[in-house]
Amino acid sequence: MNIDISSSLRRALWESLIGNQPLVLDIGCGDGKIAGYLAKHSKRIFGFDPDIRIIEKASKSNFKNNLHFLVCRGEAICFGPMSFDSILFCQSLHHIPIKYQSRALDEAGSILTVGGRLTIVEPVYQKGSFGEITALYSSERKSKRLAIQAARSLSGNVFSLISEKTIQVKCTCKNF
Repeated sequence: MNIDISSSLRRALWESLIGNQPLVLDIGCGDGKIAGYLAKHSKRIFGFDPDIRIIEKASKSNFKNNLHFLVCRGEAICFGPMSFDSILFCQSLHHIPIKYQSRALDEAGSILTVGGRLTIVEPVYQKGSFGEITALYSSERKSKRLAIQAARSLSGNVFSLISEKTIQVKCTCKNF
């Protein structure tokens, strides 16, 4: 599935950042497209993913001087306290093993600057033909639901909820 980051998702990500972010971390960056987009609007951005092959591909296809990709797990972040102004889990929290999701969110909280912003984007498929198809073939349903629950449980802890909204993102399936 290809995700169009040229419209609704891009706008939502931009709105979630605190203007002119000096330091941004994209946890579970995958192919690096979103980190590449955010690098245009940030002083420095790091993209983490646990898969070395994906990080190598992201590095080759998204070269920018202020963009750095590292092999790292979301629940074992290799930066010290107050290292980032914005941290993003864009469709990645549900890929972290369920037993480590809360730990990953705690790790993110520990490296945010005071007043920093944690943004979590998780797929929620609506009713309709696409939602029905993904429900039939998705082995990630439980982990997605639990990731959303873990994110919602943060409010009132270290974090305060600024907004929770549903955005519609254009998705296309090749050869379907």
